[in-house]
Amino acid sequence: MLDTSAPEGRGERLTNEWHWDRFDNSQNLLVGFKSAPGCETRLVYEKNTFQYFIVQSCPRARYSSHRQSLLALSRVDNNFVTNRFTFEDEGKYYIGSQYADTCLADIIDCTLPLRSEHASAILRQLVGALIATSSRGLIYNRLNASKVYISRGGVVQLASFGHTLEPSQLHRVSDNPDAQAIGNLALHILRGRAPIVPQNSGDIGQKRSTIDAGRVDIAIASWGPAFADFLDQCLPAKGSTGIDVAKLHHHEFIRNGSAACLIPLVLNAERSASRPCRKEDPRLLY
Repeated sequence: MLDTSAPEGRGERLTNEWHWDRFDNSQNLLVGFKSAPGCETRLVYEKNTFQYFIVQSCPRARYSSHRQSLLALSRVDNNFVTNRFTFEDEGKYYIGSQYADTCLADIIDCTLPLRSEHASAILRQLVGALIATSSRGLIYNRLNASKVYISRGGVVQLASFGHTLEPSQLHRVSDNPDAQAIGNLALHILRGRAPIVPQNSGDIGQKRSTIDAGRVDIAIASWGPAFADFLDQCLPAKGSTGIDVAKLHHHEFIRNGSAACLIPLVLNAERSASRPCRKEDPRLLY
């Protein structure tokens, strides 16, 4: 049993032994869309209390100090889905977080096209979360809609599993992958489908050229010049300097949306989201 007690804040002090047999996941519910193998996230409930949790697992070798730092941050910072327990079972670490109402991937799939105020409200709160990880010397890395959760009150939180974290010293401040990921997510919200993510920062220029060539100009223009400028800063053209994610916090575009505008989207997604059920061994959470 790992010590997951938090020094303060929202994290529970867990005194009981946690193990896989305490949970029922016979429904085998996936949360969000399927990404690369090893990154699936599932919904399970604790048999005695019927309390739901979001659970992801990782091999022992990937339970890094960076990952533990993010889990600790999630227990004191409301920008993240709170880590409630972590335990080891047969060579894997299982990381459980409190249940969040709906993930952004389901909202995008299950609602009418989102408007600019929705994107503004979502991105404003996410930028705050990424600034918090940066303050811990971490790059969140590979942010996507399946890692973003929105409550019925319109509160946006970032998943705290952290399997793609990197130390920030691997990147220049002006070449922060998190800023680029925010731009990709903004395009996903606008278009209703995820853009192709470059394999490395050297591909950003080519990717941006592709965006410019068939850039969905009419849709971008409909969200106004502030949104176009926001994209320009997140996804700089080839040869241009990137931006520190902290500077996005003051951008005009993400000052426009309020959390309240997200509430109808969450309620609609809860009623219409379709999550595939799997027949395989429920312990195989990769």
